[in-house]
Amino acid sequence: MILHRRISERRGRCLLGLAVLPFLPALVRDMALSCSSVGLQRLMLPTAVTADRTYLLLCTRGLEDQAEALLRKALHRDVPTWRIPPPHQAPRVSEGHAAVGKLIVGLKDGEDLPPEGLPGIIHTYALVDAATNLSDDKEAALEQLCTWVSGLSSEFVRALRLTPASADREPTFRASVVRDGDHGFTSEEAMPAVGSGVCATMPWKADMKTYDIEVTAIIHREAVVLGLSCAKLGKSRRGATQPSKLPREQRPWHLSDTRHLRFSTARLLLELAAVTSGDRLLDLCGGMGTIALEAACCFADIRAVSADVSKRACRRAAANTGVAVDLKLLAAGSSVEVLERHVAEWAQSSCEFDVVVSELPFGVSISILDSDVLLAALQRVVCPGGRVVLVAPCSEAPRIERHTLGDDWCDYRRSDGNVGGTSVHILFFRRSDGKDTKRGRAVLRVCMGICIM
Repeated sequence: MILHRRISERRGRCLLGLAVLPFLPALVRDMALSCSSVGLQRLMLPTAVTADRTYLLLCTRGLEDQAEALLRKALHRDVPTWRIPPPHQAPRVSEGHAAVGKLIVGLKDGEDLPPEGLPGIIHTYALVDAATNLSDDKEAALEQLCTWVSGLSSEFVRALRLTPASADREPTFRASVVRDGDHGFTSEEAMPAVGSGVCATMPWKADMKTYDIEVTAIIHREAVVLGLSCAKLGKSRRGATQPSKLPREQRPWHLSDTRHLRFSTARLLLELAAVTSGDRLLDLCGGMGTIALEAACCFADIRAVSADVSKRACRRAAANTGVAVDLKLLAAGSSVEVLERHVAEWAQSSCEFDVVVSELPFGVSISILDSDVLLAALQRVVCPGGRVVLVAPCSEAPRIERHTLGDDWCDYRRSDGNVGGTSVHILFFRRSDGKDTKRGRAVLRVCMGICIM
């Protein structure tokens, strides 16, 4: 009797389970939404950077050390900074524009950033807040964003004081979102959620064209950083950048809208290469002359050469150089020469340079440069003790690295970076000057964790 009843109960449970199966996907989704509807988790920043004057500085990922060094030079003191994400949590490969380097900086009371801007920085924001634990689900994530932003009233008030927005009237604003990662929503879909949160907590009116303040959320994977742009928004600049893109950069000598290396990235590459006044600099893949012109405008007595195989690129580089000369933007004693020349031709050159800085082609619209050809050219043109900095496709970096194992090169360093939204390797190495020992180079490579010997 008891056995019969147990068998009946088991049959009933099995039938109930089968009846529930058609509804299982919906149940799982509801449970996932319930779990993901938990609010964003606020990032706890160190007290050293949580002053009343806290800024978010965007720079090229992989070159944060150089950005911090330029910041110290600009402010003439050691400045506490914090990176999002911290270096030990940063993924090695990060695609997309939102994978940009993010530096949180706290300034002293009464201390301001230089009015002319910071070298090597893409854009400066007054930090509102930063959080993590963003859901991948569209509905849950948009609710999280709106709820989080709507609770930041005091943070908005504090950040607003650091912007050029007029205090005479209530400002208008635009909500911008730069997003990359495996999310179920787009940047455009996240903008209304951020904007609704702002309207719920601040007496500001949304205006996508003639806004006084740009509220920007940078979303990468599950982390969100929110800031107010510190740029002065003249009528001609409002709306100049798409709300889903990082802000543009400008130079008075730049004439073309064609894709090019960011000027701030070029400046950080020069810092990595330890360029100083009097150096002879070569960019083997010069394009429109960005690196050479940035060097000649920033350092005195620089002899910069921008070389490229493309006639069109050389024409643009020559035009940019002409404008820089006409506007007297070059530093004292500096010059820029534009040459139409293939990298392979430098292997027969008798020229010598103190430093070579180049962004190598990425194989999208043009073929990837052969590393054998590249190293043969570098072998010829880099003087003993000279430095080389390359932005290389991740696929080519190991081959270049193997070429530097001989006695001719030393001090090899590699960092994971992101340039133009693409994951890259940023390489530094130096031409041996006869004083370097093979053992010393080997020890350096092992300490860096590069075990390819």
